[in-house]
Amino acid sequence: MESTEPGEFMSKIEINSYKNKWLQSKDTGNYIRVQKSRYAFEWLDLRILREIPKIRGVISLLGRKPQGVDYYKYYSDILENNNRGKWQNEFIRVKSQIESLNYKVENCNIIDISGEPGFFAQDANELCKSVEVTAFAEEVSTAMKNILNLNAKKYDFQTDDLTNLYENESYDYIFIRYAIGFCEDLNSFVIQCHKLLRKGGIIYISFSPASRGVCARWMFDDYTYLRQFTATHLTKTFIDKGLEKIGVFDEGSFKWDEGLHPLQKLFSKFYTKNIFSDCDSEELFQHNQALLFKKN
Repeated sequence: MESTEPGEFMSKIEINSYKNKWLQSKDTGNYIRVQKSRYAFEWLDLRILREIPKIRGVISLLGRKPQGVDYYKYYSDILENNNRGKWQNEFIRVKSQIESLNYKVENCNIIDISGEPGFFAQDANELCKSVEVTAFAEEVSTAMKNILNLNAKKYDFQTDDLTNLYENESYDYIFIRYAIGFCEDLNSFVIQCHKLLRKGGIIYISFSPASRGVCARWMFDDYTYLRQFTATHLTKTFIDKGLEKIGVFDEGSFKWDEGLHPLQKLFSKFYTKNIFSDCDSEELFQHNQALLFKKN
């Protein structure tokens, strides 16, 4: 996997986890993820072990699962079952953050980038003038249209261009909620967003700032973030493209192993010594943050 930032990873630190190697730039602090061709314990993912209820879930983590767009098709099942779960009241929470900065979303035109499974956009439809939402998998964007009656389109950070999908300079808000880690060419993406925003329009971006905690927490996921960006790097990139930072929200933190199954913690021990060597205690956590930028 090559960096989209020329020269950024000439000087790097290599961090080994179960399913991936992470390369951290010594210059920027950003990470890129390189998936391993073979997992150390994938041979344990056997049918006989899957029949044991107490370890079935953990053992399945050790094997290989669908990659890329195939991984995201499960959102269609969530929509079919109307299972809001963790997405319940998400729009209300974000709306409250925006209003605390004395901005409104009522009667606005918005785009929700990679907004699976679509409940955020569905709730936004009740207040906003127009709502567009994208999904990584074509099947999911179709499900959003058919089940939630949304204006949904397929969008891949790596292969699609937002300006080919939407009219330029007509949107009041662009939301990118915990999806920027799947964008390999940040500069190009920010330029696309800038072209779509009207003057005074706002970009809302939530993410997990680069940390070893993210490397450790998601080491058993086959398709997790492709990139980790520092808050400093994200902010500089948006400002360099002509946007003004207008707000920041702390969305909480948790230790990398919080809530993990004991067997998952056990297998993690083969890697955490390497992951957390030569770093301070803050790196044990996954931090979550939202940044807001305005086009002047």
